[in-house]
Amino acid sequence: LQIWHNLGLIGDGDGAYLPEDATRARLIHDLLHRGLTIEVIAAAARDPSSQLNRYFQDLDAQWSRPAYTVLQAAGLAGIDPDVVRRLIDAGGIRQPGDSLTQDDLEYLKACGIALAAGYPEDALEQLLRVYADAMERVAEAEIRTTHFHVHDRLTAEGLAGDDLSRSVDIAIERLDRLAVPAILYFHRKGIARARWDDMLTHLQEDSGILE
Repeated sequence: LQIWHNLGLIGDGDGAYLPEDATRARLIHDLLHRGLTIEVIAAAARDPSSQLNRYFQDLDAQWSRPAYTVLQAAGLAGIDPDVVRRLIDAGGIRQPGDSLTQDDLEYLKACGIALAAGYPEDALEQLLRVYADAMERVAEAEIRTTHFHVHDRLTAEGLAGDDLSRSVDIAIERLDRLAVPAILYFHRKGIARARWDDMLTHLQEDSGILE
């Protein structure tokens, strides 16, 4: 850890460690296990135009927002702490030691509404795992298509450094505006198809075709 601190990867200039260092340390640990050297990681972290530097900035920004413990989030969401922990596991929204963000709290409040309406916890957790898996695949597709069709194209055109980063940011921002309406649109389309299948199943069961 002292080597990482000396390289400026964790801690502050006064020798103290920061709350976000636990998350940074996990990231550095993962990068080392992927074959990167600590020198390469440190150089990328110092480069304002590198993706690692930008990733660190995003991580650090999370710590400037409100953070909650599990018990605090449970109280604010009106859910038993043990249920909160199970909902967290189902959604895969944090790692051990992480605080909960405002987004996490809103997620838990929405889960609380579903539970209060009578939706069984085990059924909700199954649904949340499907949501989490599907959205992870959507996000991965967004990042990959942006990398190959935006970042690489702009690089081939000679863009580099801050100009490249700004152009990619603009593309990502525009794609973000598509995400919510597109997801809701396809969700409604999927619900319509699923209702048809469910209705057909009920009719077949009622008529004795299905047992």
